[in-house]
Amino acid sequence: KAIDLYKRAIAIDPKFALAWAGMAHMHQAQAGFGFAAIDEGFERARDAALHALRLAPNAPEGHVALGQVNHRTVEMIGEE
Repeated sequence: KAIDLYKRAIAIDPKFALAWAGMAHMHQAQAGFGFAAIDEGFERARDAALHALRLAPNAPEGHVALGQVNHRTVEMIGEE
């Protein structure tokens, strides 16, 4: 449901960087907890985080979102 709400917020304001960062967190959570394919979920999370950073490069939320995606990606590589 959270992803749907972020999509609605982005539809209203496509330049809302915080919504893009939140979307990144939700895609990461879905992939991390097995509710979405890992590769696909983390790719969507990375894309959303990068979009948040393009919109607001000085806002910490985009950096945190991308950092978490990168951290989880490194963890998953180590698990293989």
